[in-house]
Amino acid sequence: SKATVSVLNWQGEGRCAWRGMCRDDAAGGACVVSSTDANLERAAQQLQSGGLVAFPTETVYGLGADALNPKAAARIFEVKGRPAHDPLIVHVVEWSDAEKLVEGTAAQLAVAGCLARHLWPGPLTLVLPAQACVPSLIHAKSGWVGVRSPAHPVARRLLQACRLPLAAPSANRFNHVSPTLPEHVMADLSERDPSLLVVDGGASSVGIESTVLKVHSDHLEILRCGAVTRQHLEGALCEEYPGFAITERDTHSKPKRMSEVMEGPGQMLTHYAPNLPAFLLDASRGLPAAGGAVAAGDVACPVAEALVIDFRGAAAALAGRCLAYKDLSAAGSPEEAAAALFATLRWSEGYPAAKCVLLPVIAAVDVDLLKAVSDRLFRAASGVHATVADH
Repeated sequence: SKATVSVLNWQGEGRCAWRGMCRDDAAGGACVVSSTDANLERAAQQLQSGGLVAFPTETVYGLGADALNPKAAARIFEVKGRPAHDPLIVHVVEWSDAEKLVEGTAAQLAVAGCLARHLWPGPLTLVLPAQACVPSLIHAKSGWVGVRSPAHPVARRLLQACRLPLAAPSANRFNHVSPTLPEHVMADLSERDPSLLVVDGGASSVGIESTVLKVHSDHLEILRCGAVTRQHLEGALCEEYPGFAITERDTHSKPKRMSEVMEGPGQMLTHYAPNLPAFLLDASRGLPAAGGAVAAGDVACPVAEALVIDFRGAAAALAGRCLAYKDLSAAGSPEEAAAALFATLRWSEGYPAAKCVLLPVIAAVDVDLLKAVSDRLFRAASGVHATVADH
């Protein structure tokens, strides 16, 4: 029963995110609209006509298009600047909709159906062999397609209004920080698609992308970690498939290259990166008592010219010496850190004088959600570490 995973609650719409941008198209160009029934019907018509609509999910904002329309899907790649080898996730209302898009062995479909019953709607993408109706551009010619049922009420209303499966990667420039607010979408994409409609659903409550899970006949393979954890997966399977094997692909030491076929997104070394040099800082190795200089790659600068993003106060000693400081969660809350991560990375872009931003190494990760946060930080820094030493 769903009681095994009753701790999952992804349906909050988040706080109101509006900060004064144009809420309608009176001035022409891309615009943000509230989630009224009339606006969702307008958005549905735009999707049915082959246009793009950015919409909120509990993870991040997605850039949606009709998944069965190759021209519409191609427009996603064009607007984002996304390479064709990077597949898209298809959003549906429920498992019966996903079954029209995927195939596989009886074992694959049974296990996937079990997971969907327990963990959908929510931040879990199931990767299965694609049916022939799914355009090859959607799955990057891998033959596998990711499907998910979002929990955000606005996303669900939009899916029901348009009656289409929606291909929707994050609504940002490729490799840039993922968007968790409408203003993030507008900042990245409004000039790239003047007809873009952005539906405002507040801040994304989870704040990081979905767990991506490849479903094999005899095991599950985590391609990207997220808010649905190994414990959630085991809890969902324990009654019908006790002991079903779960593995995790190592894309840190063995990241996917631009030329390689991928079955799911989020496997390349560089991703989620802000518009300034970003480096990992392991504060547990010690920090200078005063002053300090940052060294990483080709960057060398005083701490006073660096930004510091922290977790649980590990680098708090630098707070009074760096250009600016923010802690993802001073209390060490995984949920708070995940929800704040991408907005904080975008915060770092607001300091033109900054030479770099230092990101926390979250040591001894034994909580899967923190592991997901750590993964995003690693990719934002392309896995490159900095040191802070005495001048």
